[in-house]
Amino acid sequence: MRCDFDDQLTELVEARRFTERVLGSEHDRLDTALVVVSELTSNALRHAKSGFTLSVDDDEHHVRIEVTDRGGGWPVPVEVRATPTSGGMGLHLVEALADRWGAVERPPGKLVWAEIDELQSGTGARS
Repeated sequence: MRCDFDDQLTELVEARRFTERVLGSEHDRLDTALVVVSELTSNALRHAKSGFTLSVDDDEHHVRIEVTDRGGGWPVPVEVRATPTSGGMGLHLVEALADRWGAVERPPGKLVWAEIDELQSGTGARS
């Protein structure tokens, strides 16, 4: 499912609500997906300075999240410092939580995606 959002900070909350509606409140990877959505959508607002389109797809193997923006900048994790400053850790969170992530150019902006594998039923381990 896909939804367009404006370039306002309040849209971050709406993007999380959209994700929960798509996945359902009982989804085994909902919390992880919500963090990834928060980080990718806030990057679109902060760095691309544009609205964004959020796509969330769930199949039996993984959840795929895509955020397409209409602005500049490229997603690169910043160097981790001993004393974190305000911000800059979002892509490190995405990298830690998602099983795969990446970005592709989509003029006039880009598409940043992440995939989160489903948990195996009954084991608590990743597929």
